[in-house]
Amino acid sequence: MGASALMGLAVCGMHYTGMSAAEFWCGDDELLMKLPREGADLVLLMIMMVTWIALYFDQTLLEKMAFSDPLTGLQNRHSMNHHFESKLGGSAHSALLFLDLDQFKLINDTLGHDIGDLLIKEVAARLQQFLGEDRYVFRLGGGDEFLLLAGEMSRQAVETMAQQILEDIRKVYILGGNELYITGSIGISYAPQHGTDRSGLLKAADSAMYHAKRLGKNQFCSFNSELEQKLIRRMEIEKGLRIALASGQFTLHYQPKWNAERNCPVGFEALLRWNHPKYGLVAPNEFIPIAEETGLIVGMTRWVLEQACSDCADWNKPAGGKLGVSVNLSINIFESMNLMDMIMAALQHASLPPDMLELEITESIVMKDAPEVIRQLLPLQEMGVTISMDNFGSGYSFLGAIDQIPFHTLKIDKHYMQESDSPSKRAIINTFITLANQLNLELVAEGVETERQLDFLRAAGCTIMQGYYFKKPMPRGELDRWLSDLNREAG
Repeated sequence: MGASALMGLAVCGMHYTGMSAAEFWCGDDELLMKLPREGADLVLLMIMMVTWIALYFDQTLLEKMAFSDPLTGLQNRHSMNHHFESKLGGSAHSALLFLDLDQFKLINDTLGHDIGDLLIKEVAARLQQFLGEDRYVFRLGGGDEFLLLAGEMSRQAVETMAQQILEDIRKVYILGGNELYITGSIGISYAPQHGTDRSGLLKAADSAMYHAKRLGKNQFCSFNSELEQKLIRRMEIEKGLRIALASGQFTLHYQPKWNAERNCPVGFEALLRWNHPKYGLVAPNEFIPIAEETGLIVGMTRWVLEQACSDCADWNKPAGGKLGVSVNLSINIFESMNLMDMIMAALQHASLPPDMLELEITESIVMKDAPEVIRQLLPLQEMGVTISMDNFGSGYSFLGAIDQIPFHTLKIDKHYMQESDSPSKRAIINTFITLANQLNLELVAEGVETERQLDFLRAAGCTIMQGYYFKKPMPRGELDRWLSDLNREAG
């Protein structure tokens, strides 16, 4: 209390001391008295008018800056929120068209952000022709996403407009001396069928847009009940993945790689299986991409490596065999920079020799960042770990650089075996076999399901095969019984 009183006294003392020392000069009193009363009023009015005009322009400029995109001049997300609140009214009939440019990031990365900005401005200019009564175009954020909000329109009219937008988007762009072509994907949602608020309608349109991209891009897709069910399922799968590992819901199945010349297995491929508590067995091609998008694939792969190495050490103990195990890797593992630590930990935990482990990667992984992938694979190769290219021939082609990558094995994609009756596919398979022989690489044919395929591969010179003809993927317990039966037959 004493300190407060002292502070108050000091403040008051400084205030009144300063006031007593201040002097204000207002000019000549006689001059002021001579100024007409009307003149003073006019001056005051002019000052007020100037102030009002300045405030008006200031407010207008600030409002324009707040509600428009500085690059394109289109209305921005804040303006969109305002329109949702004032125009939709919770139950009005309207359509949302969510546009995302396909592979825009590639243009930014290759030609620079300046060209990317010019492209965004040109796209915005083309979209402005769709403005009209009760139609609004917005640019969302600072990327390549646009939203068109249309009032009362039939579904057919909306889809016709979406098709026109796509046709305009894919016309040639001449920017900075570059001739560019780009496409777009559009997702459409309708109010009130798919929601009556901003969040629900945007979510539906966004889901439809990503579905259009998955279908091949350069097209539009309307949200529907089937998409809604897929979205719900995806959300539940993503949620379930976060607890699946800790809950012991993952298991490994193993499919043998068969030597058709010696008529015996030479190793096993570890395949991850997930028994979802609600959906049952979920296919890997459904949950693996979600795990990669969320980054959960890193922890899952760590578990797979440890479990596969441990199982491999166990199934080789009874007969002292050399049946190795192969594990598939994702690009996320290389991006995490933890590959070496994960491999070393798994091998040491299982006391497994490095030459008993095989790592399978796809062409797309190598093509994404070949120098970095090679840098991480070379030390593993020197340790004795086998490196295999999975699904060879299914995607990118980099035959000119294949001899620079530390591969030991090429695995022919099963797509070729499914069409092995085609003369062209047989010619390609023969080419793969010749290539592998000349590069001194082992070749494995995946997807062998019939004796006819087996005979063709034998005649072509391929001896290592994998597929349902020999054995479907099996859990560890069944694998032990299968190996025991083989040993009894051989003995």
